[in-house]
Amino acid sequence: MRKFKDHIFICDKSELYTLLQESFFQQSVIVMSEQSSRRYGFDSLLKQLSKQNGIIWISSFSPNPTQADLKKSLEQIGSFPFHHILAIGGGSAIDLAKGILALYKKKESHTEIPSLKAITKYIIEKNYVDNSSLISFTAVPTTAGTGSEVTSWATFWDVNSAAKYSIDAPWLVPESVYLVPELTETLPKRLTASTGLDALSHAMEAYWAKATNPAVKELSLEAVKKIIYYLPLAVTDSTEPNVREELLLAACTSGLAFSQTRTTACHSISYPLTYLYHIEHGFAVALTLPQIAAINQQAVPDIEQLLHCFVTYGGISPWLQTVCRGITPLRLSSWGITEADIPKIVEHAFTKGRMDNNPVPLTKQDVTQILLRCL
Repeated sequence: MRKFKDHIFICDKSELYTLLQESFFQQSVIVMSEQSSRRYGFDSLLKQLSKQNGIIWISSFSPNPTQADLKKSLEQIGSFPFHHILAIGGGSAIDLAKGILALYKKKESHTEIPSLKAITKYIIEKNYVDNSSLISFTAVPTTAGTGSEVTSWATFWDVNSAAKYSIDAPWLVPESVYLVPELTETLPKRLTASTGLDALSHAMEAYWAKATNPAVKELSLEAVKKIIYYLPLAVTDSTEPNVREELLLAACTSGLAFSQTRTTACHSISYPLTYLYHIEHGFAVALTLPQIAAINQQAVPDIEQLLHCFVTYGGISPWLQTVCRGITPLRLSSWGITEADIPKIVEHAFTKGRMDNNPVPLTKQDVTQILLRCL
């Protein structure tokens, strides 16, 4: 096991397996999808631990978790007095764990779990329970993408596909993180590409966000350079050593960058693309990345450092085409979106704290033109 930064460690699967067996995880909640547990060979161990009454295993939830997933998880946990939560998975598993931490013991009465309506109200009003002094939090990301393992917020998608919600509190940052490159080796090409593009967008948007600073920009450039080189290798099943490890480190570094700035217009526009048209988040944010980068050139004096990273590939768009070749054309029409759908997307594309974090203000007309060019 090696230390990457502070509380972030790099280990192999056998070391993670040993951690799971140790008493450290007694009286714990483990969030890991059953599909992932089978893929990585942890299902037998987790079933065994669950039978010992010292472990609650949350194994069933949506790829984009909703209030319903949160309610179901709270019901499964009930009054179980856990003192540790472990999330193993992509952003969905880690975000769900954050939601549990924020609402555990948030009950309408002493015996009832909050209703969907109440959970939604708690999230919107940021009416959380600070369990940080009672419950420790460990994250093991299995995708090189979301950076949720180092951020203080989580995304929940409305159960009726009508909105995107954020849970946000400083004490939701995991106390310890284990990066296990082996866990990303079996990811399908499409998921590898999508999550990698999400990490790229995090890094680039952190670079030009209103709240950026020189330290953030250094982290962003470090992450972008790694992703540009290693992501095409990963999606083509390259046997080059350390490809998956470098991508994990890049995604984590990207997470450290945007954890200080939040994201901007690319993410804001992506949300309705995901909850209305089911475009995977990474593809949804990457769709507008070249155009937003071009627009932001007028407001970010040193953006050329960032754009120069893509020069060898002919620019951002040609590089994106290389990554997505054989997976999906990076066009809105690939998901059945037509010009008639654009007004509806635009109406939902202005998320507070994201769109207004872009260095160049965008109007509805601007976003309309951006989306039309992406058809």
